[in-house]
Amino acid sequence: LILAAVQTPLALVWSVGWQYTLESRRRKKLHQAFAGYLSPHLADRIADEEFNLSLGGKVVEATVMFTDLEGFTALSENLSPDEVSRILTTYFNQTTCGILEQEGTIIKYMGDAVMAVWGAPLADPKQAERAVLAAWKMIHSGRTEIAGYLLRTRIGINSGPVLAGNLGSDFRFDYAAIGNTTNTASRLESLNKQFGTNILISEATLR
Repeated sequence: LILAAVQTPLALVWSVGWQYTLESRRRKKLHQAFAGYLSPHLADRIADEEFNLSLGGKVVEATVMFTDLEGFTALSENLSPDEVSRILTTYFNQTTCGILEQEGTIIKYMGDAVMAVWGAPLADPKQAERAVLAAWKMIHSGRTEIAGYLLRTRIGINSGPVLAGNLGSDFRFDYAAIGNTTNTASRLESLNKQFGTNILISEATLR
């Protein structure tokens, strides 16, 4: 009886401790997975939620942003790889702060372009407003000369349903947001060339 009385509390303490360890590992894994996409504040929020890291996605309402640097491909042809790297790193450091400050998710960098989303992986009732404010900040941040060059950013923004989640294969996957909403945001970014504008938003985002 004495042995049982001792073992029961010890088993309870061990069980609680083990559950705490598992939960700490889960939160750490989530935080690490999204640290490269989100601000530290949002990465902490993700870690506190029951978020699924497995391969696959779900349809959510989101606002998607695409950016591009005007004429940078032609400019980079006359620069060394090291110069291109320094300019892009400085440019991204200056401009993408606006995305993180407005609690957006940086999906990926593609050459001199950025794709970002609001409303995924965490729902955001102010997603459209935050995306437009981030775009405004990016335009102003991009007006600073970098290595003697003044770079002009073009931005397209659209709102609607996207398939968001860890997408890819069993060998490699990344967090992504895909669908017609994403494709339209990309097309809006390209249309800036024809209109001579910096930012184009869709009617859905405007509403």
